[in-house]
Amino acid sequence: MLKPMLGLLGILLTAMASEFNAQVFSIALPDIAGGLFFSHDPGT
Repeated sequence: MLKPMLGLLGILLTAMASEFNAQVFSIALPDIAGGLFFSHDPGT
C-alpha cells in the first residue's frame, strides 16, 4: 500500500515541478531576450 502511494506522490511532484518550470521560463524569456538585445524589453 505504501509503495503505490509514494509512486503517485512522485508523479504528482514531477508534474507540478514541470508546470512551475514552464511558467518561470515563459515569464523570464522576454527579460533574457531583452538583456541580450534580441528584442525590445520594456523592463530594461
